[in-house]
Amino acid sequence: EWIPLMSDFISRTARMRLQVFADNTMPPDITYPNLTTKHHSWLASEFAGQERAVITAMINSNRPAPAETLQRLMAYRQTVDANIENLLFMRNVTGLPASVVAAIDAMEANFLGSFEEVRKKVYAEAASFSGSGGDRHYSIAATEWFDQSTEAINSILRVSEAFSAVGNQAAQEAADIAYIQMIGYIIVFVFMLIMTTVATLLLLRKLGALDHLRQSMAEVASGQGDLTRRLEADTTDEIGQTSTAFNEFVAKLQQIISETRTVVNDLSQAAAKVMSHSQRIREGSKVQSEMSS
Repeated sequence: EWIPLMSDFISRTARMRLQVFADNTMPPDITYPNLTTKHHSWLASEFAGQERAVITAMINSNRPAPAETLQRLMAYRQTVDANIENLLFMRNVTGLPASVVAAIDAMEANFLGSFEEVRKKVYAEAASFSGSGGDRHYSIAATEWFDQSTEAINSILRVSEAFSAVGNQAAQEAADIAYIQMIGYIIVFVFMLIMTTVATLLLLRKLGALDHLRQSMAEVASGQGDLTRRLEADTTDEIGQTSTAFNEFVAKLQQIISETRTVVNDLSQAAAKVMSHSQRIREGSKVQSEMSS
């Protein structure tokens, strides 16, 4: 019951992993190697684990392996070999991190090297079983087989762990870049907000000065304006220059009107004098006329 239970648990875990890595928010260059490696590692370690359990029970009972058991073990091994081959092929991928290459090399040296010799010897002893009674047929104890096979299976899982470490580092770097970009966007947004506020205040100030200039010109144009009034020209922009020009215009207009008033007064005085002389001449003529008669 233990083997089917654990196999079902591992299968459910693998499906959960597929669902997690199917998320489109994660970069494909991170998810694909992790997903591929973990899938092959899962299949290889799962079927190697089933082989380990069957052979452990067989050694512990000191019994031979029936033909159907050997066939089942060979089927397990075919699945293991196929996925191990895929893991070895990953070593040829360009740009593979050195830690992953080292993990694959260690797996090859252990699982396909030292442990493979032990496994073949156990298979040969199981197939050529000739013991009877209490004679010990297998040259390795069940606990020793279990420990060596577990270490070999762990060498497969370390390849997956190496890919996970690389993927986690790449994911962390991507997250750091995304965080820096977010901070940059926030800074740009705040800067744009400040610039927009400053531009709005300057525009309101310009419009206020322009409206003040319009009102002053309207008062002068109405004929009731005060020509002694001057606009504030404390800036050097277009509105300040316009205010300065307006002040100069009003000053010249005031001067012209003052000079015109002076001329009119002089003309009025001269006309009064002429009229006075004319009146005296007219009166003198009248007196002479009366004396002649």
